[in-house]
Amino acid sequence: MFMGRLLLLGLGFTLVHWSSLQAKDVPGARAAVLVEKENSVDAQVSGSTWKAAPVGVELAISDKLRTGEFSRAAVRFTDLSMLRLDELTTIEISPPLAAD
Repeated sequence: MFMGRLLLLGLGFTLVHWSSLQAKDVPGARAAVLVEKENSVDAQVSGSTWKAAPVGVELAISDKLRTGEFSRAAVRFTDLSMLRLDELTTIEISPPLAAD
């Protein structure tokens, strides 16, 4: 079960990073939006303190989202891909990779 969660978490980080390739590397540009939440979901937007995140909160590059115990969330990225977060998960929206 632990390895499954670890694999899912790794896949989640990959999706977060991949989907951020669709967003422009502009500070404050919307890269994702919280579309579902259950129980405790917090966001750290623009380097501020952690605050309860309402459904619809927009996330930019470098913003963070976390779920509490017995909580979950769904984030939609600008390319319309979705990332579902299970309890006790924290993600950070990554900037796009430089083209090779």
